[in-house]
Amino acid sequence: MNASNDFKTNTPTHFTAAILVAIAALTVIALSYALTITTPAPQVAHAASLAPGTERLLKQTALHLSKMQGGASVGGFPGFEPPDDDGKYKEKIKNKNYSPRDVNDWVKEINNFLKQIIRKNPEMTLEKILTKQGLTAKQIEEFTFALKDTELAARGMASYGVDYARAQALRELLIELGVSLW
Repeated sequence: MNASNDFKTNTPTHFTAAILVAIAALTVIALSYALTITTPAPQVAHAASLAPGTERLLKQTALHLSKMQGGASVGGFPGFEPPDDDGKYKEKIKNKNYSPRDVNDWVKEINNFLKQIIRKNPEMTLEKILTKQGLTAKQIEEFTFALKDTELAARGMASYGVDYARAQALRELLIELGVSLW
């Protein structure tokens, strides 16, 4: 009988302690989740040390690179989403079934964005710019890989109508930004 009395008197204490531990654990989880959601704030602080407009130019560059990557996200930037009402364009991007004209247009835009990035951030490598933007090492690798892949694809498509001079200009911009090519 003594054992059953102990059980009755100790159970509420153990039960209350277990509930308090569970509540504390849930609070810690909720706080860590809230901190995870608000993590992009350092990107804003890092971006502030870049020249005005650089973040927009990087996003535009990533968007055009994404077209060459089947619409996939590039370096942590959102991927390209064709308009819902243009099924033909959606299929073109999804299946990477683009024409030399598409590649010419996209490389022309990428070159334009990179020239502006260089002009706004002189003496800086692309890696340093992307680091200041707040990208991780993996995201920087993805971004530079997409650039190198686009340059290589554009040069490889020169015999199919892609402007070789445009591809060469992209190559020179990458070298100027300190990107090592394959």
